[in-house]
Amino acid sequence: MIINIMSKQKRISPQDFLLQYLHELDAVMKDNAIRMGVNRTLYGFIFKYGWFYKPCRLPKKYEFGKLHGCFDNAFDLMLNHKILTYCEGFAIAKGATDAIEHAWVTDGTGRAIDPTWPMGGVAYAGVPLQKMYVVSTTVRNMPAEGFIDDGKNNYPLLRELGDKPKEWLEETGKGIIKLK
Repeated sequence: MIINIMSKQKRISPQDFLLQYLHELDAVMKDNAIRMGVNRTLYGFIFKYGWFYKPCRLPKKYEFGKLHGCFDNAFDLMLNHKILTYCEGFAIAKGATDAIEHAWVTDGTGRAIDPTWPMGGVAYAGVPLQKMYVVSTTVRNMPAEGFIDDGKNNYPLLRELGDKPKEWLEETGKGIIKLK
């Protein structure tokens, strides 16, 4: 059972809630991953390569994109600002009670720069992806969609490519705390 972040019975930090959420879904989805023939779940992938990112307000030099367009919004910011790295994983929006699959960018300092949620998020956990990997996958999949849970390409990061991080992991985009 997933504990609601706002539950009166047990209040936990957004970061702890997100970690628990990912662990619980990983356990539930392992059988499904085996049936699909993938090496790991989306959640297991996030655990293996993911980081927590520090929520921050969108800096004034960047513009918000479309609501519900996180993959495109993060992609556009990454393309237009050389210093930014595309990140994908899960996040909790300010005022929300559940985590969702989400994309944002980071500037190499561990901050989650979110061009989608005007009020921002309270917790971010994800994986930084190389610009070349994101661009080449987007060209194949127009428009941009999730790169980790990429069903259009038969889930390459959840299969063998996930074991070759030199081909997609952006080392300079790491967050503030490694996931456990």
